[in-house]
Amino acid sequence: AGKVDVISSRKKAEERLLELADADQLPSDYGGTGPSTEETLNSQAPGDMKRLHTEVMYIRGSSSYKTEINEDEEVEVFVWTRSVPGAKFSIVDQDKSNGPPKVYAPTVEIVHKELSKDQSEKPTSASLTPTGRIVGPANIKVKADSNGSRFSTSSEKFLVQVCVYNKSS
Repeated sequence: AGKVDVISSRKKAEERLLELADADQLPSDYGGTGPSTEETLNSQAPGDMKRLHTEVMYIRGSSSYKTEINEDEEVEVFVWTRSVPGAKFSIVDQDKSNGPPKVYAPTVEIVHKELSKDQSEKPTSASLTPTGRIVGPANIKVKADSNGSRFSTSSEKFLVQVCVYNKSS
């Protein structure tokens, strides 16, 4: 009868998931015996990818996500969204210094061209590094400024994907 479960703790959530799915079909980070979600994502990654970072950004006015690139690494950054107002994204150096921050990638505007209200519709994606990978060492900040109203009652959602690779020789 009930279609919604309200779960008060992670332990109870894992117990409930095990009632709904076999343990070997459930990732280990959700109480199962299957591969963790990180292992699954990494196994689907291109061969030379070292690791993958993801961050959900909830943007009403502006927001940012910071990450570090080690000396032996380089990154590509992608954004996925169904946000119809969209946002403008840029990548800059997060280190405070004299003068304007170093810009690693040009500003990219990402707007979802909504075809229907169907949530199974694929989200819009775009590369924030269209000119090539950002080479470490660097401390980068992915900045986002919403195209929507600051007075909106809801924030727009964007998934930022940072693909980390070993530095090319």
